[in-house]
Amino acid sequence: MHHDFYELEYLPENDRVRYTIHPEARIEVLKRLLLLNHERYEEEIKQGLHKKKDVVAFYKQKGKPIPEGTTFSDVKTKKAAPKKAKTNTVQEPPAQYGLFTESSSEVKEDSKVTIQKVDGSVFKYHISKNAVKGNFTGEFKQIATSSSLAEVMMGRKVGDVFTFGGVQYKILEVTP
Repeated sequence: MHHDFYELEYLPENDRVRYTIHPEARIEVLKRLLLLNHERYEEEIKQGLHKKKDVVAFYKQKGKPIPEGTTFSDVKTKKAAPKKAKTNTVQEPPAQYGLFTESSSEVKEDSKVTIQKVDGSVFKYHISKNAVKGNFTGEFKQIATSSSLAEVMMGRKVGDVFTFGGVQYKILEVTP
């Protein structure tokens, strides 16, 4: 690569000269960066980290079909009902919580939620209106119901996947 002073046509007329790489080398560097960016984006698509409209636009631009089985960060998928066993075994009834205790796996105020990041790390949060920053309830870090993370999790259920801060998480457990 030849470094030198070159006139760059995309700069203002009176200030176009810069010490930089040769224009042909610059074009090659930009081509390689674009290719790398597309490769990384396709990896993120495989992980379900992008919105459906963005993925559709990306593959339309490339003139390719969207790979089968692609998931999107903004589309909830219906889970197939578990297949019933064709045996004569008797299944145990679900655990009883008492007459007045609600048993729900939905995240709401005062829930204790365990989530897992795509890389496998696990985080535990206690969502509380009276949360104190930095405090814990047992092994659960307290977060306020008004926090961005709590707002993203509210109403979701065990097994749901969501994106927060550009990272994908899965809800593993919710306890009231």
